[in-house]
Amino acid sequence: MKGLIIKDFMILRRHQSVMFLYILIVTIILAVMFVLSSKHGNISQVMDGLMADKGFTTSDIQHVIFDEIIIFMLLPFALVLDVSAIILADNKASFSKVSACLPVSLSQRILARFMSIGLLSVIGMAIDLIMVILLSVFTDIAGFMTLLGIMVSLASIMLIMSFLTVMFSFLLGSGKEDYAQFASVFTMVAAAIIFNIKSIVAIFKTSSLDITHYMRFLNNIVDFMAYKSYIMLIVMLVVCVLCYWGSVKIAENKRGII
Repeated sequence: MKGLIIKDFMILRRHQSVMFLYILIVTIILAVMFVLSSKHGNISQVMDGLMADKGFTTSDIQHVIFDEIIIFMLLPFALVLDVSAIILADNKASFSKVSACLPVSLSQRILARFMSIGLLSVIGMAIDLIMVILLSVFTDIAGFMTLLGIMVSLASIMLIMSFLTVMFSFLLGSGKEDYAQFASVFTMVAAAIIFNIKSIVAIFKTSSLDITHYMRFLNNIVDFMAYKSYIMLIVMLVVCVLCYWGSVKIAENKRGII
């Protein structure tokens, strides 16, 4: 199993090593820029202007900044959890023929893939942790635990998508990696819509173009990610178990060819 995990890491190293270094540098630069701008630059001026002229509260401004931070925090996870690249490389090399000859069971081979995803997510969290520490120590944007909650929620979301991609890849078969990734995104979006259906309907029922309901909806999502990240973590663990079980069953029905 260790060899299979190392193989997955080597595949990403080959395809994403330069991009990984780039994202690491960009993350550090963005964090430093946030620190400087929040104290002496545009962010500080905009915050003061919005509070003085537009009546924005500190909470409103904090949520706007959180939206930008979330985008930046997604980049490392999107890079290191490029599961489709690993699956595509395996299929191009016909690695399933090799793995079938290894002294590991079918369930262990699939478990190795899931363990690879988990370990890769740790790398993404390590990069994001740099930004979390810099922003929490040197700015008043948010505390360490708040930013850490957002990071955990983002990691959970990306892990859920990765686990679903693996299962759908086994289900759809070789050469359908892009469709598997689309199916995982579609499943997650559909689940999010169903979970928030009342809030979404309320937004579309508003007769005016006032974005108050829309902003409140986004703020609630950010608050959920920041302060209830444990729920996302539990959901991720449940999805991991279900996807692993589903992947094993699908692979068994395909006579072990994965």
